[in-house]
Parts: sequence; structure tokens; C-alpha cells
Amino acid sequence: MVPSRLTKLARRDMARTAGVLVASLLFSVGVADRAVASGLTVTAAPLSIVEGQAFSGTVATVADPAGAGVASEYLATIVWGDGVTTSGTVTVSGGLISIIALGPSHTYAEEGSYLLTVEVFDPKFSTSGSSSTTIDVADAPLSAALPGAPATFSGAGSPATGNAMSAFEAGIGGANDNASAGEQSGGFRTVNWDEVRLDGSDPGSTTIAANHVVAIADDRFAGRGIDLRAPIAVAGDGFLSVNPGVSGRFPSLSAPNIAAPFSGNTVAFDIVAPAAQGGATSQPALTRGFGAVFLNVRIPNVTSIEYLSGDTVVGRAFAPAGGEGQPSFVGELFASPVVTSVVVTLGTAQILSFDGTNFAPGVESSETVSNNLVAMDDLALAEPAPEAPPVKGTVGAAVQATASFSDADPNSNASHFTASIDWGDGSRGLAQVGAIPSGGFAATGGHTYAASGTYAVAITAQDLGGARLTFHTTATIAAAVPTPTPPPSAAPHASAPRCSLTVPSHALTGIGLATTKGKHHRLGPTVWRLGSIARCDQAATALVTAVTLLRPARKAHAARGGVKPEGFSLGRVRANLSANASTRLALKITAQGLAKLRSGLARHEHPSVTLSLAATNGNGTGEAFADLTITKLR
Repeated sequence: MVPSRLTKLARRDMARTAGVLVASLLFSVGVADRAVASGLTVTAAPLSIVEGQAFSGTVATVADPAGAGVASEYLATIVWGDGVTTSGTVTVSGGLISIIALGPSHTYAEEGSYLLTVEVFDPKFSTSGSSSTTIDVADAPLSAALPGAPATFSGAGSPATGNAMSAFEAGIGGANDNASAGEQSGGFRTVNWDEVRLDGSDPGSTTIAANHVVAIADDRFAGRGIDLRAPIAVAGDGFLSVNPGVSGRFPSLSAPNIAAPFSGNTVAFDIVAPAAQGGATSQPALTRGFGAVFLNVRIPNVTSIEYLSGDTVVGRAFAPAGGEGQPSFVGELFASPVVTSVVVTLGTAQILSFDGTNFAPGVESSETVSNNLVAMDDLALAEPAPEAPPVKGTVGAAVQATASFSDADPNSNASHFTASIDWGDGSRGLAQVGAIPSGGFAATGGHTYAASGTYAVAITAQDLGGARLTFHTTATIAAAVPTPTPPPSAAPHASAPRCSLTVPSHALTGIGLATTKGKHHRLGPTVWRLGSIARCDQAATALVTAVTLLRPARKAHAARGGVKPEGFSLGRVRANLSANASTRLALKITAQGLAKLRSGLARHEHPSVTLSLAATNGNGTGEAFADLTITKLR
């Protein structure tokens, strides 16, 4: 006989009542933990939260030993750990009880570690439970500028695809710069893959299927302003020679060649200053727009272009779906250059796999609602621009470099950042960070070159919470024009302090702090300090800042989009310096910096620490730097 609903409810209530009695008995003898004694087991969910950005979603799940009741039976409270407490929304589905923070629910003002507690109570049966977990709120990422909403161009089928691409290029404005060497003041660049030779003679290529498909070199189209993070396959036969199952799916828009990633269905392009293939290391650059023609897009909202500025996603566009074998185009155009790289996703599966020697076809079965093979034809991008304005000047005359950036944290202000400039001539200096009227911030610094030439300049902005962004540009310095010698009576100007900063051996030390409670003595947590010696030829007020960069063990892997270097702050210390006196400074490493340092060492990364000294008095600011590498924490 099938029990009635009333019978089921009665049994569940009896079971839950029995559960409460058992839990109470266990608690009375002191052998049950809190979760068992209270009757409900609360499990915190893994969370990914960024400072300044509202979080919403599931924060915990609940197990009721008597079976899940209806959602209205439970009351939930979320203690966020930063002084804010809110109510949680309870849902019950398929016997799973979830505690949800409805969005926008909570925003952490600053990055850091917080103790989040979720408490759940069932007043009907007087059962409860809680769970606490430490969550790491990430520092909001930095990007090149405030991008604003982009204009999107799209079309599917013929002639809509060609019309959309033409409208995209017209929106950029100017001429096709393919034949022009070096960065131009405007216009756009295109890639149609047709100039790739398939007979094995293309520079840096690897043959996949003789005379039909090759894997091209990463920098094959550096002259058009893009670098591949990994090789991509170019085919002249619609990939039939490596996957017979794709017959009729990839008729090219501009015959004969098309392209697609192998051993996957995504490809990343870095924007670089146009330069000849095989030259020196590519110079990173920005573009205000990127678009592509796709072939055989059958499933909507899958094939896409993701636009990034540094590590920040500033846009995403989906290629419109068309008929089998039909082309489609999508591209986004921003008001100013902001995009540093794009990640392109083609369909849902790979066309082929290739291990450097052997290939195998990917999916060959008929396409379904969940299976779509997509290839790529023509690309177009707005002319790459320097990440920061170029610097021009003469020997002996001060020049200035500036880079503008924005922070995804809406609560940020200029005091949250430090900045430095590598001038490319072996010298580095600090930069000042200030807010700009258009929104965001600018890092600005000055320098005087001693010799003429062209120098690679790198401007790095660092959030005290760890986010880091580097801009690249060039400084073109001409020979100095002779100037008259000042008369002997001219009074010399007071100069800024000249300083040095050194790191002694065993600079990193850890001291366990003793604590006393009653008659008991305990060794508390270890406090780590980083020592340095500062000296200036004038009395000044000094600030020493330590910034760490975690570099993966294999730099080549990082450079190709594997594990990116992570930068973060270890802390800072202030002191008053006497003229010509060496002063020992001990910088206490913050708890957050220590946690990241330990995590990096556990992953066999190499923490590289840069100490910067800024010594200020009425004559100006003197600067000095020191570097060290941490291999272990003793």
C-alpha cells in the first residue's frame, strides 16, 4: 500500500523529533560535536569574491538528518566577517537544502581574509547548525583604461557576413595598413591566412598533412599586430585531409585557406606592435577593436570573442548562428585602445588533435544541439597602439612618461597604489599616482637620459592589495643641443637626497612571540620581518615598500599564457634618516603577504622581492632600489 502524504509527513516529523532527542542526549554527555548535537549539518560552499564587486550565490548547503523540510521551515543568517550580517534565502530542491545570498547581496570594501559564518535554524523542531570558513577576497584587477560600452557588429550568412565586416572596418576608419611596417597613426590590419604556404616552406611552420594543413609559428602574423599564445592549424582543403567528417562544413569566405586550433577549440591572440616575424621580443600593444569571420556556427551563444585588458574582461561577443557551412562575423569596437588580448572560442569541440608528429580527427558525427565544429576565416583589428604614449626628448633634458589605468574596485583611490618606471637604460624610478578627470588614475614619472637612442620603457602600477599591471612604450632620445655655460655667480640649486638601499645577508627573519596565560607559557605565531639598510646624504623621511612577484619555474610557460606571474605587496615601513648615517629598517610582513608567499613557495615558484626607498625632504625625493629572491621560509 502506498503511504498517503499525511503518513509521510508524520513519519518525517517523528524521525526529526527522535533526531532532536538523540542529539540532546549526546550533547548532555558532552561527546557530540556541534553539528551533530544541533541536528543540522551546514557545509560552506567554495566562494570566489572580488573586492568592490557585489557577490550573490550559494554560500552553504544543509543536511537535515530527518530529511529536508519545506524551505519556509528554515531561517538562515550570513555573518560576512566584516561587521555585516544579512539573512540568507533558503531553497529546497531534490532533498538538497541551499542557503543563497540573493544579489546584489554583499560587497567587501577591501581585499583580505574574512571569517564567514552561516547559521541555520529550524524553529519548528528547535534544530540548528552552523559552519565557519575563511574566505580570501581577491584584489580587484587593474585594466588599461575605462573602456565604456563597445559597439558590436555582427551578421550571418551571405551577404550579411561581408557587410558586417565592412561596417566594422569602416567604424575603425582609415586604410588597411597590412603593407605598412611599424605602428601607424590609424587604420586597421587584416589576416585571411591565404599567404601561409602549405608545402612546409612557411617560416617556423610544422607540417600536419603534407601540402594541406600546417601548424604556423606563434609570431607568423606579428606584422599584423597579433601573436599567438600557441600554434594554430591553417588548412587549404577545409580540413578534409585530417577529418573527413567535416565535408561541406567549412567553405572559406576568402579562398583558399582557413584556420582553427588543434587539440582544443580555443585560441588566444596577444596584441603587439606590428613587427617582422622572427624579430626581437614582441612589444605589447593595445587595440580598440577585433573581429573575426567564423564558419559553420550552428549553436547560438557558444562561439565567441572575449576581450581582455590585462586580466580584466572588458567585453564578450557571440557569433550569430547560421546554416550549415555558412559564414558569420562578430566584432566589438571600443572608443579608445584598451584591449591587450582576445580569447576566441570556436564551437563546442576540436576539429583535430596534433602532438607535433601525429594527428587524429576530432568529432566526426553529425552535429546535434550540443555538438558544433567551427573554423575561422578572416580577422580584422584596429591598428595597434602603444600601451602608454611614446616618450620623446633630448640628452640631458628631463622627460616624462605617463600611463593611465583603472581599478575594478569602485572604492579605490590614488593612495591605494604605488608605481615605478623602468626607463630602459638600466635605471628605475618611482612614479606618482593621481586621479584623472575622465575617471581612473595616471602613473607619471620623470627621468633624464645620458645618451641618445631608443629605449624600451615599462611603467608598472601596483595596488597595495596585490593587483599589478605593466605598460610598455618607447623613449626616443636625440643628441643634446649645446647650451651656454651658466655664469660663475649663478647659485647652485639644492639637489634631492642621494640614497642607497642594501639588503644584508639573512635579511628575512622569523621570531616566535611568547604568550603567557596563567602559569602556562606558549610560543605564539612567528612574525616575519624583512631587513634592509638605508643611507642618504641628507636628513629625510623615508618610506620603504616591498613588492613581490611570484614567477613560475618555467618562464617560457608563463610567457605563453600558462601560469601568469602574480604580484603582491609584503608591506611597508617608515623611518627618519639622519644625514650620512646607515639606518637599519625592519619591515614587518603582513599576514596576507605571508600567506601568498607560503603558497607560492609550496608551488615551487620563485618569489622575487623589490624593495623601493623614497626619501623626502625640502629639496625633493631621493630614490633607491634593492632586489632579493626568497627560496624558503626557515
